[in-house]
Amino acid sequence: MTRKATRLRRWVYLGPLGLAGLAACASGCSMTDVYSKGAKIAFKLVGDAVQESDVDQHAKKLMGQPLSQADAVLGTPMEQFEELRTKRQVVVYPVSGDVLSRYGWVIESQQDRIVAVSKVHKENPSGMAVVKKLMLQDKLVGKTAAEIGRDEKYRNPLFILRQRATGNLVRVYDVSKFTDLLGARYCVMRFDSADRCESVRILGLAASTKQDPA
Repeated sequence: MTRKATRLRRWVYLGPLGLAGLAACASGCSMTDVYSKGAKIAFKLVGDAVQESDVDQHAKKLMGQPLSQADAVLGTPMEQFEELRTKRQVVVYPVSGDVLSRYGWVIESQQDRIVAVSKVHKENPSGMAVVKKLMLQDKLVGKTAAEIGRDEKYRNPLFILRQRATGNLVRVYDVSKFTDLLGARYCVMRFDSADRCESVRILGLAASTKQDPA
C-alpha cells in the first residue's frame, strides 16, 4: 500500500474526526484540539482540558481502537462510567508520574470504539474554588436528587452516569447561566446507593477565577 493510500485510510477510519483534522490543519489548530473536541463528557465530569503533546501521541495509538486497548496503553482504570441515555463509556486512567493525582486521562468510547482521548486537570486549586466547594457540600450533601432539584440550578441534569464499580449515579448540571458559582460551567454531584448526594465539585471555571487574586 502506498504512503498516500495509508494516509487516506487513516482519515477515513477516523470518520468525522478525520474531517475535523483536515479543518484543524487548515485553521492552524493542533490535533490535540481535534481529539479534545471529540469529548462530550470528559470536561464536564472529570476536569479541565490539558493541551500537551502526549495527548496527540496517545490519541494516535487509541482513536478508533477497542476500549480494551486503552488498558494496554494507559494501565488500570481508576473509574469507569456509562452515560445512561447514549450508553457512552467514560473511563478515567492515572497519568504516569503524577504522584499527587492532579491529572487524569479520560477515554470515551461508543459501541466499543474509542472516540475521544483527553487529558484533564482534575481539581481547581484556587482558594475561592475550595471555599465554594465546601459551601456547596454543606448545602447539598445528604439530600436526595429530588430535594436538590427544587433549586432551579439543579432541576435538569445535563448527563446522568452510572459508576460501573458501585452502580451509583453521578449527575452533571450545566450551571453556566448562574452567577453564584464563581463563573463555573458545570456542577458534578455523586450520589450514594440511596440516591443521596455524597460529594460536589464545580468545573469549567473562567480563567480569571483559576488563581487567587494578588
